[in-house]
Amino acid sequence: MSISKKVEIIFHNGQPDGIRLIRKNLSTMTTFVIPRPLLSEAKSVTGVNKPGIYYLISESNDNNIAEIYIGQTRNGIARLDDH
Repeated sequence: MSISKKVEIIFHNGQPDGIRLIRKNLSTMTTFVIPRPLLSEAKSVTGVNKPGIYYLISESNDNNIAEIYIGQTRNGIARLDDH
């Protein structure tokens, strides 16, 4: 028997292809999806400066994942300026 799970997706500025916040019910973890062109806009999003794990994903010309870099930060989004 499967157990239902609730996931909340918040579209920052109402754009589904923009900045997104994803939260699982009863969890302290929040996932931020930030497209590279919106990095400077994302710096004003509440909670984005917390410690965490980040993924930098590059796509090939045919929209497949070409590379993934996984890092850890204590400074939240400020760490991405180093990349």
